[in-house]
Amino acid sequence: MNTPRPRLAGSTALAVAMALFLLSGRWNLNRVLSMDASAFTAPRVWLVMAIGFVALIPVSRRTRPALPAVGLLTFFGYFLMSTMWAPDDALAVLKASDLLVMALGLLCLRRLTLLAGVRPTTEAMWRVVAVLFGAFAALGLVSSILSGGGRLSVLGGGPNVYGRNMGLLLVVCFGAVLDGGKRAWPLLGLTIAALLVILSGSRGALAGTVVGVSGLLFMRRVQVGRTAIALVGSSLALAAIVRWSSVGRTALEGFQHRVVVLTFQQSYDSGRGSLRDSALEMIERSPWFGDGLNGFRARGHGVYPHNLELEALTDGGFVGLFVLLLALAVPIVAIAVRSRRVDPTTAAVFLLHLASAQVSGDFYDSRGVFLFGMLLTLQFT
Repeated sequence: MNTPRPRLAGSTALAVAMALFLLSGRWNLNRVLSMDASAFTAPRVWLVMAIGFVALIPVSRRTRPALPAVGLLTFFGYFLMSTMWAPDDALAVLKASDLLVMALGLLCLRRLTLLAGVRPTTEAMWRVVAVLFGAFAALGLVSSILSGGGRLSVLGGGPNVYGRNMGLLLVVCFGAVLDGGKRAWPLLGLTIAALLVILSGSRGALAGTVVGVSGLLFMRRVQVGRTAIALVGSSLALAAIVRWSSVGRTALEGFQHRVVVLTFQQSYDSGRGSLRDSALEMIERSPWFGDGLNGFRARGHGVYPHNLELEALTDGGFVGLFVLLLALAVPIVAIAVRSRRVDPTTAAVFLLHLASAQVSGDFYDSRGVFLFGMLLTLQFT
């Protein structure tokens, strides 16, 4: 009987940890059990502790040489330091705990990726995403059929998060279709994921998915034949679903209402405009160092500005924006020069998360930007 090589098994386990890091969010056991919420009832904390424990185990072989994680360390270090001038200590500590969990998780995953190998880990990541996110897609389809309508979300992640995750699945399946092969599951996954992105009702996820697909075609230098087959095949399948299923009709109605009517006819932005104006006022008052960590929330403007760069500016000023750009500089350059060193699917999902971060979420919600940015950096350098 053939047994998997330890390196292959290690890269697969690491890919599972990365996928769970993405999926865990702020979910807490108190949602399903009668208990008070705390750090010890949050799966993300236990996950990061487990990743950290494995990352610190001494190994006989050296990690592969890589540039130091200067950008990430500068980003996390500066914003953790900004708690010193934050207007509300309790809110600053709350957000600092999110940053600490994200920093420890990313840095430990980075070390383990260098140990397991960047390429094997990347390849294993897409297999794990296909299985794990495919399971979430199946749950979403069942939920839509049973509910008979409404914006789709699974396990309390919210429609925006679910839509973004299904966009990730769509990009991964599209990449598998472009890679060729005779299996039908990538095209099936592409079709179902597209349907679920629409059913989520998240315009940010829809826009992010479009950016991700465009980034994939850009990095692959557009394989016309396979791209046409994938687009025509998935379009025909979607048309059939819309024509002959209640789920498809619900998706079409949701698209017409949220995209055509709300976005283009009524210019409805879900309150993002007022958040942007409040953020710009804060930046004007404290342009260089911002109001400190979680300053936007402490000033009573909302939980966060729903834009990654505006959050960096309100909490950390222009210095904060600079360290954010420093953390993301290498992956952005790698995509801009269309480097053949990087995996096109990694570049595409990085762009998907970066585009989604322009209209939804805060630093921790945007951890996919930093996770896939870290992978791109290791591939490029």
